Parts: sequence; structure tokens; C-alpha cells
Amino acid sequence: MPALQVGGIAATASFSGSVQGAVLPGLGGCTGEDVDWLSENRTTLELAPGQSKQITVTADARVLTAPGAYAADLNMITDTPYVPQPVRVGLKASAPASWAEITGTVTDAATGKTLAGATVSLSGRGESPVTVTTDRHGVYGVWSQASTRTVTVTEEGYAKRSKAVSARSGRTATVDFTLSVD
Repeated sequence: MPALQVGGIAATASFSGSVQGAVLPGLGGCTGEDVDWLSENRTTLELAPGQSKQITVTADARVLTAPGAYAADLNMITDTPYVPQPVRVGLKASAPASWAEITGTVTDAATGKTLAGATVSLSGRGESPVTVTTDRHGVYGVWSQASTRTVTVTEEGYAKRSKAVSARSGRTATVDFTLSVD
């Protein structure tokens, strides 16, 4: 008969305890992060056997920074022997017709390698300034009202670069940057 252990490592003739444990099958889905665009009207409730209650789930595209398809799982935790399945929630957000996308890649002039974490700032007359950072592939993307913007890229150890771009409604303007060491 196999030995079972919780929170320890089996030794040859005895058990050596520790604070470690293992996730039981079917019970590992309780981790994750909340998503800004999804909320529910209650996070805890008690049910008697055979009873049901309604939970209102709200998807709000106003908090998103870009159009696209979004998905999340609504997980439930119970103190019963039953494991509830997650409820998949989706949201498809479309850009308003007056919006444009400004996107690009930031690279090192000497090596050609992309620069992850570079700061990209967009400014324009009558527009709120927007600041984002490049992803792990050196790519950035911003959706906003179509207009003429100045795009400025900074990264520690590199010379700052700026370019003007005219972003037209419903279009994508690509503005790539190659930074030289300062």
C-alpha cells in the first residue's frame, strides 16, 4: 500500500515535515488576477441545499485601453466535495470610428535588438498625454482620437527621440524608433 504525505518529504524510515503542500487535482483554479472590465454584484453568498441566488456580472468596455476580444473565467470556491466549473465570460470591444491606432517597435541602433520597457509618450494639441511602455518584444500600441501627435521615446542610457505622426480615423499609423546609446 503506498504511503501518502502532505507537507513533507519522505525519508527512508521516517517522515520529515515541512510547510510545503501540493495542489489537489481540480482545486488549482482559484488563483489569478481580477480583470478591470469585469465585476460582479456580490463576491460571497451562502446557499442552503436546493437553494439558488442570482449574481449580476457586468462587463464594462469603458475601462479598456484598446479594442479587441477579451476573455476571463469566473471561478467559484465552495466548501462542498463538488468542484464547480469556471464560467467563461467574453467581451468584444470595437474602436469608435473616430479613433486611430499608433503602433511601432523600438530597437537599439547598434545591435538591432528590440528594447523592452522603453517609455513611449504621445502628446498633441488639445489631447490628453498618453504614456505606455514597450512590451517584451519592444512593441507599443495606443488607441486614441485621430489627430496629429508627437511620439517621444525614452530609455535609460539612450538618446531621446521624437517624431510627429498624423493618425487618421480607422487607420493604423506605424512609427518605429531606433535609439542610439547616449
